[in-house]
Amino acid sequence: MPWHWRLFWRCLWVWASWQKRLWKERLCKGPPWRRLGQRQSRFWRQPKTSFFFEESGQATVELALVLPCALLVIALLLQPLCLFYTRMVMAHTASQAARVLATKKSSTSNDALRAYCLRRLRAIPNLEIFHEGGEGGWEVSFEGSEADHRVCVTVKGFARPLPLLGLVSALLASDGQSIDLQVQAQETLRPTWLEGSYDSWVSIWS
Repeated sequence: MPWHWRLFWRCLWVWASWQKRLWKERLCKGPPWRRLGQRQSRFWRQPKTSFFFEESGQATVELALVLPCALLVIALLLQPLCLFYTRMVMAHTASQAARVLATKKSSTSNDALRAYCLRRLRAIPNLEIFHEGGEGGWEVSFEGSEADHRVCVTVKGFARPLPLLGLVSALLASDGQSIDLQVQAQETLRPTWLEGSYDSWVSIWS
């Protein structure tokens, strides 16, 4: 079971235990008619300036209601932050790889460039909410070479959304179970009007 499911069921179990103990404490205070008489006498003794006269246990009831809502809000904020960090690292990696591809020598293979990209992508935690699949889950493609005027690097990966966050999957490209993350970077080696190659430029000045 993924860690975020275990966290969700753990929080649900804590909330249910809290509710069970709260109701057990209420039942152990005495019979209902005695509690009703105490509540009525306390009602008349309280000043009429406050709206809520029963204050015992109020914080416990509020906490039992606020805790699940707070966890849900944290989960809603956590997923976009994780995806934003993943896309930021992917964009930086694609940009750096495009610069290397535009200036690399013809003897340099794309495997070495792909290893360079995977090494930079290790900055992303190997968690499903950031990226799933490890190094094998990344798809890195290269277009163009030193002879072309423009090169392009595409980095693609997948992330698994947290439970109860179908809205995030609907807003982004998704297959229903994973969120599709894709970043593309382009780099221009030299302007189109510039002719010749490095060897011809060197021969002119030699």
